[in-house]
Amino acid sequence: MKRIILLEYFHADAVAYRQAAVSLRREGRSMLTALMADFGALPNISVTTALCPQAAADLQPNTDVLRIPERVTAAADIAAEVAEAAHGSETHVFLIAPEIGQVLIRLVRGLRRRNIPVIAPRTEVIEACSDKWQTFQLLQRSNLPTIPTECVENLSRLNLKPTDRCIVKPRDGAGCEGVFESTPKEIERRLSGSSPGAHQGLIVQPLVAGRTLSVAMIGQGAGHSPLFLPLAEQTITWASGRPRYRGGTVPAEGAGRLQSAVTELCHQTAWTLQLEDGYVGIDLLQPEGSDRLLITEINPRLCTSYLGYRRLTRTNLAECILHRAPAPPITWNDSSVSFKTD
Repeated sequence: MKRIILLEYFHADAVAYRQAAVSLRREGRSMLTALMADFGALPNISVTTALCPQAAADLQPNTDVLRIPERVTAAADIAAEVAEAAHGSETHVFLIAPEIGQVLIRLVRGLRRRNIPVIAPRTEVIEACSDKWQTFQLLQRSNLPTIPTECVENLSRLNLKPTDRCIVKPRDGAGCEGVFESTPKEIERRLSGSSPGAHQGLIVQPLVAGRTLSVAMIGQGAGHSPLFLPLAEQTITWASGRPRYRGGTVPAEGAGRLQSAVTELCHQTAWTLQLEDGYVGIDLLQPEGSDRLLITEINPRLCTSYLGYRRLTRTNLAECILHRAPAPPITWNDSSVSFKTD
């Protein structure tokens, strides 16, 4: 019997569990409980959930629990704890973790360095897609459509007017955390009042009005095309110049009209990433008045849209994630599904 260890970072790290933004912890819990149910429903699969003591007490899961001691808080140390528990058995690890602070890549490296199978894209892909500046460079090299991007210290290269609206993001951000709207004039003012290097972890993009969409892919093993999941529309609200991700709807309105463009973009992205294993989410923007799609981010991990996809089909998507056999065509429901982050 194969064992799957599920590790959601904010529920495995005791300090992160106490200190993380409520939105991140809620999103993490929603995805974790969904995966516990989906993997737990598969035959010949044993599920173990890695949890810190307080998360285990709060969640009380109906799976086996791998208790991560309260003293173990660094991502690399958590990986070591999980690896020790995984040795000597047919065990695979599935991670739900953010790019923030290099948490995701450190967990993956720590596990793979100890020869523990991780159901995820290649390490170098996770590394590139965990840094938004590296992601932009990857997209440019691959001739994939995206939004002009610069590191904040090179803002002038975007040739924006002082009052043009733009978006500032952390290079290692996840979701809407740390994202805010600004102008070149305001950014320059902040830079001039800060010490050199204080804002080196930020990127800037011109604000492009349009619909925020996403699509997801699930690797199906070497030599097989990934599964492409339906186009979703994201629900994002703005307050005081900062966005908040609240979930979305799948399929997105007008998804049929965009299907050809979405499929072509997925094929190109999958080829660029050489995607064989794991779940990848692609954030897209459809500019106003256009059917063109721009890639804004590539998330080399499970995304909240999984909550919508799993309700849109009778197929257990966890079976597709394991790709134990070529996945049969998935039948999607005709009606749309809305999903929230909490």
